[in-house]
Amino acid sequence: QIKTVSCGWQHSMIVSQAGAVFSWGFGGYGALGHGNKYNYESPTLVESLLGQLVQSTAAGSYSSFAVTVGGAVLSWGWGQGGQLGHG
Repeated sequence: QIKTVSCGWQHSMIVSQAGAVFSWGFGGYGALGHGNKYNYESPTLVESLLGQLVQSTAAGSYSSFAVTVGGAVLSWGWGQGGQLGHG
């Protein structure tokens, strides 16, 4: 079951009631979080987030964010302008 949905410019994400994240759409710059730059036509589990209990996501142009139940903010994708907050 779906808990939340977020839509970016060319990709979307859902969070399941169990806290799993699924993404699909344009995968350039790693925006989908699948460890590659492929496009996905249907919701696909973001395996790198397994073990994290995610409560919400936000999809940007080429970047993505997740907030865990514990309050951690995770980010991935295009970060050339510092938008990921990785320093």
